Amino acid sequence: PQPNLTTSYITPKHVFLQLLMIAMLYASVIAAITLYFQYANQIFFDSAFTYRESIYSGIRWGSSVLLVAFPVLVYTSWLIQKEINKQALVRQMKTRRWLLYFTQFVTAITIIVDIMILIYEFYGGEITARFISKIIVVLVIAAIVLGYYRWELHRTDSPSSLPKLMAISVGAIIVASVVGGFFIAGTPAEQRAVRLDDQRISNLLEIQNQVINYTQTKDKLPADQTTLESWSGALPTDPLTTEPYSYTKTSATTFQLCATFASTLKDEDTYVNHYYEPAYGPVYGEKTVPQLVGG
Repeated sequence: PQPNLTTSYITPKHVFLQLLMIAMLYASVIAAITLYFQYANQIFFDSAFTYRESIYSGIRWGSSVLLVAFPVLVYTSWLIQKEINKQALVRQMKTRRWLLYFTQFVTAITIIVDIMILIYEFYGGEITARFISKIIVVLVIAAIVLGYYRWELHRTDSPSSLPKLMAISVGAIIVASVVGGFFIAGTPAEQRAVRLDDQRISNLLEIQNQVINYTQTKDKLPADQTTLESWSGALPTDPLTTEPYSYTKTSATTFQLCATFASTLKDEDTYVNHYYEPAYGPVYGEKTVPQLVGG
């Protein structure tokens, strides 16, 4: 008969390894769903539901978590299997079985909730292709997790190559997905350029507000940048070069602010703002990125 599990066989190390493995599994699954959802949002872009920056942020977050959580998941699974090879009774440890059953329960709940949310968004007008692609993502990830850990619960002590094949296959998919994210969200250098450009746009808006305030007060546009600075004080400068932005009065009612941008933004990131001041007349500002910006 099989001996009972006792403290001589089961140590805190076994328990904490199981807890760490399950935690990294949860993190990997959530990150993978997030990453592939953002890919669907990018491929079937819909401005009514998604902003580009939210897509890029989701890709960066999902990639970052997967790059850390999945290797830890594989390593802890390997350590657990190593312990099982030394002492087969570890496989029957109650904590391990409880956690594996709980994993299947949480995975099932996650599937149900995700599908509910996706159907709700579909009824709200989400593109059909996005809806279907996200459903496929949820079902595929759920099938992999539920299928593998169901097999793990009922597997025998005979050697199997499935864990190694799973680790290699899933790892290759994750690496390809993370690399693909660089082509969508951009490399770290490109992201830094975007951050600097965001600051430049913010600076131009601040200067533009000073121009509008000057116009409301003086009932005319400032003649040049020196006139504006003498009235408003020091103006923001480029965050990288610290060079001042260029202000030019182009007519009695229009002006131009110029800055050099580092990143190449997409068409949907180009925008135009109009300002109307009844006391003086129309004051027009136009900003076109990544070319020189007029304010």
